[in-house]
Amino acid sequence: SYSVVVTNPAGPVTSDTATLTVNKLEQTITFGSLPNKLTTDTAFTLSATASSGLTVAYASSDTGVATVSGSTVTIHGAGTTTITASQAGDSTYLAAPDVMQTLTVHAPVEITQQPQAQTLNVGQTATFTVVATGSPTLTYQWKKGENDIPGATSATLTLDDVQTSQAGSYSVVVTNPAGPVTSDTASLTVQVPPHLLAPLPTFVTATLGDTLSIPASVGGDQPITFQWKHRLPNDQQYSDIAGADSATLSIASVTTTDRGLYVLEMSNPAGTVTTDSVTIQVRQLNRPRFASKQQGGEQKFGFKLAGEPDRTLIIEASTDLKMWTIVATIPLGSNGRPSGGIQLMNGADLTLEPDGRVIDNNTNLSGGGQRWYRVRTQALP
Repeated sequence: SYSVVVTNPAGPVTSDTATLTVNKLEQTITFGSLPNKLTTDTAFTLSATASSGLTVAYASSDTGVATVSGSTVTIHGAGTTTITASQAGDSTYLAAPDVMQTLTVHAPVEITQQPQAQTLNVGQTATFTVVATGSPTLTYQWKKGENDIPGATSATLTLDDVQTSQAGSYSVVVTNPAGPVTSDTASLTVQVPPHLLAPLPTFVTATLGDTLSIPASVGGDQPITFQWKHRLPNDQQYSDIAGADSATLSIASVTTTDRGLYVLEMSNPAGTVTTDSVTIQVRQLNRPRFASKQQGGEQKFGFKLAGEPDRTLIIEASTDLKMWTIVATIPLGSNGRPSGGIQLMNGADLTLEPDGRVIDNNTNLSGGGQRWYRVRTQALP
């Protein structure tokens, strides 16, 4: 408060008091927005300023995300926190209005489990999995080679019924606002087990003494090993056939012990596959026989033959029952009778008549002498 004393010879007079009030100045804070940070970032400095030039103070609303010491911010975890800038004023300046900015801290993507290579057979299911951490929410994109796989946007990639065309290298790109991270590549190897390209016969009839061949047409990854197995009808277990280690079962001369069931075991790196069984029935060949003899006014020896349908008869002749010579072959038709002519050998003079008789033109029954004939069936090749 202020007053004045006025004095003259008449005496002093004191004025009324007057009050002097001095108002504080206003101030403002300039505090710009804060860039997003990563949990791996180092401490950084805030740079808010007060128009008064006084020092600005800071506070963090979530110390689990970040703390502030002086103007230095230390990051502790992912999330968001509000950083408040304040200035309390002094004798000259009023307190400034607080200014708040949001600090967002992201956890970068970290892959903790990489997808693993797989080796599968055709038709199996491939499953690739990645385990990753980071915030906020992660997104995924699987790739084969350099190409995105449409719809493959989760942490697990499943490929059903895999085929050889799907073999290759797979990886996944995991992304969040902190940026993308690409996993290691994982290879998918698709193997093809042995398999029949055409079914084997279920039933085969073979004739004693014949050569038998059952070929198998086989596909699959190479190398493929083979083993034919056999069991007799009353046996319970199959046994390996010695030397039968190719795709074709070959029997040089069929015997009765060759009857029964056969399977082919095929193996390659993808596994072992056994075919369905083939049943082989062995039959006794019908013996060639003379259907009739012919001798008469023409004085020529003749005979008719019958035998196994669709086979070839071999005719042998002898004059002493000791030395036998092949003199002709005659193919038989489906009725077991001669069909298609006669093929002569060793100077023989035989004629196949239209009625199926075989005439020996060199044997004159009225002139004496004798000749014996025997017939056998030619083995199949």
